[in-house]
Amino acid sequence: MQQVRQRPEAILWENSKLEDYNVTEEGVTLQIVKEGQLIQISAKMIIAADGARSVFRKNIFRRPIDRKQMAAVIRTYYKDVKPSGKCNMFELYIFENVMPGYFWIFPMADGTYNVGLGITSDVIQSKRINLRKLMDELIIHHPLLKDRFGNATRVHPIGGAELPFLTESEPKLSDKRILLAGDAGSLADPVSGEGIGPGIVSGKYAALTAVQALKANDFSASFLQKYDVTIHDKITRAYAIRISLFDWFTKYPWRINTLIRLYPKIRWIRNLLANMIFTSFRFSDIKSLMIFKKLFKNNV
Repeated sequence: MQQVRQRPEAILWENSKLEDYNVTEEGVTLQIVKEGQLIQISAKMIIAADGARSVFRKNIFRRPIDRKQMAAVIRTYYKDVKPSGKCNMFELYIFENVMPGYFWIFPMADGTYNVGLGITSDVIQSKRINLRKLMDELIIHHPLLKDRFGNATRVHPIGGAELPFLTESEPKLSDKRILLAGDAGSLADPVSGEGIGPGIVSGKYAALTAVQALKANDFSASFLQKYDVTIHDKITRAYAIRISLFDWFTKYPWRINTLIRLYPKIRWIRNLLANMIFTSFRFSDIKSLMIFKKLFKNNV
């Protein structure tokens, strides 16, 4: 935010709330409450980055939010957590009573630890899971965690949020004069829950698309659809593979333990998973995937 404030071409309004908007042939009209006053402003187009409860997304997605496409997450900070080994690293724990989801411990630069838990919203609802209670139970009683948190102190209140993600690889992220970016477009990774990277990437290409629209003076839905194609290529194309793999593993948890044992020993498994997680999935990986599934098929 400090960098935004220093940009002469940017105007930053804080403590403001978008109430409503209207798209016309001439542009977009916004109704904004700023410091208690209702203000109306107009623009040629909008890049909507207003989060999981976006005012704009309901009209673009044109469907209610599916709880299978939402995750509930909680997070807090601890100090004096016992390190897991010789060096601090990001840690993800996949416990049976947390699936589909995970518990995390992330070391921070100031010596504290970001500790949290996330599970898909439909599972939380069906199993009536209390996330705060579950996280405390894991920290106090789980053999992998209880010793590490024995002398730890919570230094920040527990915060919660909803994380939207996509289960289709070619989502609709644009409409006439509007582009959705970040959580407003449900672009968080559906497996890891990581949303900052997709948010930055989508913001970049939304800005480039807006520049093209301004130069062409064309803000139609058909012109802006190129943004959808770009985001599919850069972000969401790989999500379908991630979801399929994650569902396949979480259906039978023993598969995850087997994978961890095989990962350091078999090179093609390492390459396969690295391509699935960190890069675009290639056609040449399909053969490896079929072999991989066949290894487990007779043991189900």
